[in-house]
Amino acid sequence: MLNALSKLNCLSRLSVQSGRARWYRPDDVLRILPGTNRAMVRLASGAVVEGTIETLIALGYLTYARTGSGWAIDKAGVWREFTSNAPRITDAGMTIEPAATNLVTNSSAQGAVLGVLGAGGALPTGWFTSGGTGLTKEVVGIGVEDGIPYIDVRFWGTNADNYATVVPSNLSGMVTGTSYASSIFVTLVGGSTSSLTSRTLKTRYNLSSGSTDINQNLTFAPGRLVDNRQSGVAVTAGTLTGTGQLILVFNNAPGATIDLTIRVGCPQVEAGLVASSPIMTAGSAAARAADDFRCPTSWLLFPENGTLVVEHVPGLSLDTTYPSDAYLFGIDSLGTTRLELRQRATTAKGPRAVAANGDGNYSVLSPATGVDAGVACRVVATYHRSNTSDNRLHVNGAAALVHNRTATPDLQAVIGLGQREDGGFVMTGVVREWGIRSAVLTSADGTTESARYAA
Repeated sequence: MLNALSKLNCLSRLSVQSGRARWYRPDDVLRILPGTNRAMVRLASGAVVEGTIETLIALGYLTYARTGSGWAIDKAGVWREFTSNAPRITDAGMTIEPAATNLVTNSSAQGAVLGVLGAGGALPTGWFTSGGTGLTKEVVGIGVEDGIPYIDVRFWGTNADNYATVVPSNLSGMVTGTSYASSIFVTLVGGSTSSLTSRTLKTRYNLSSGSTDINQNLTFAPGRLVDNRQSGVAVTAGTLTGTGQLILVFNNAPGATIDLTIRVGCPQVEAGLVASSPIMTAGSAAARAADDFRCPTSWLLFPENGTLVVEHVPGLSLDTTYPSDAYLFGIDSLGTTRLELRQRATTAKGPRAVAANGDGNYSVLSPATGVDAGVACRVVATYHRSNTSDNRLHVNGAAALVHNRTATPDLQAVIGLGQREDGGFVMTGVVREWGIRSAVLTSADGTTESARYAA
C-alpha cells in the first residue's frame, strides 16, 4: 500500500481523468471489470476513485495476495504466467482459485533431449516409458505452445506387447478418501491411431496390498494443446501407502504396427474436484497459493439498500451440491457474514443469495437449476435493510424467490471477492465483473441485467 503522500499524489492524478466519458454508472459504489482491467470505488465522501485494478490495490482500496506464481488463460487461448502477488488478469477476466499442489514432479518437462530413447534421446527428468517391446521411441520435439511446455514423442514399429506408456511422474503424498483431479494436455501431431484399441490416462495409487487405477479415457486428436486438456476425477479408497504414478497408456492388439507422434504437456495431479490452472513443477511437487482478493470497506460508501452483481465462469458445475460454499461476495458485519452471494452450497444447487437480519436468522435464495462448469453465469441480487418483500435473486435471465429476511451488514470490515470475507472457501473460476449499486433494481430490470452476459 502507498504511503499517505504517494496516495494523495495518485488521487490527484486520478482526478484528472474525471473529464473522460465515465464507464461506470451513477449508482455504482463498487465496480470491477477485470476483462478491461478497470475498477472504481465510491468513497464515503461521495468521491470516486477509479483506475486499473493494480492501481486501486496500490492505493489500498482493494487488496490482493497470492504467494508464488500462477497462470491464467486469455481469450486467444494463451496461458500466461503471473508473478507472486500479481492478480491473474487477462482479457477473459480474473482467475480466482483455491490453493492446490501438483504432485507431478516435473510438469514443465525439463531435461528432455531430442533423439531415440536409449541412443542419446531422453524424456524429461523423472519421466519414463514401459511396454511397447519392439517399438522405437523417440523424442522428436521440445517446445512451448500457447504457454504450455511440451514434448513430442514418436512411437513406431511392431509392438509385441498390447500396450505402451509414457509415465510423466511417480507420485507421493496421496491420502485415502480424497478426490484427485488428474489432467494432461495431449494432441496427435503425426501418424495414425488406427492400430490402437484404447487410450487412457491412469492415476495409480498404491495400497498396502496391490494398487488401484483411476482411469480416464483419452483422445489423441490433432489441434492446439490448449483445446485438448483432458482430465478425470475420482476418490481414493483403501489403505494407501501414499505413492503412485500418473500414466498415459495406449493399447493395441499384440503384433500391431504402430506409427504415431503425440504432443504431451503439463501433466497434473491435485486434490480437488476439478483440474485447476497449470502448476509448473521442475524437480518436485509444487503448490500454488489461493487468490486472496478483497475490498476493505472502512472508506466505502456502502448502501443500506442496493444490488449486488457478479458475472463469472465457474470452474465447477453450479448444478451440484458440494461440501462447502465458495463466495462471490462475502460481506462481513463484525465478524459475522450478513449478506453474501455463494457459488455453491451443501444443501442447494446454483448460485445462492443469503441474508441475515442480525439475529442469527437467515434466508436463502436459490434458482431451480445452476450453471455448468465453463458456462458464463451472471448473478444479480437485491437487498434491503427493512423491506422483507423485495429481496430478489436473478440468474442468467431468470428470477428466484424473495427473501423473507432483511440484510443488516453494519460496520462491515471487508468484502471477500471470490471467497469468504475471512479468507476461507475460495471459489474456482474466472470472474468478469463484481459490482455493488446503491439503486435497488426492479424485478424486470434485475432479470434483464442478469441476462446481459456473453456466453
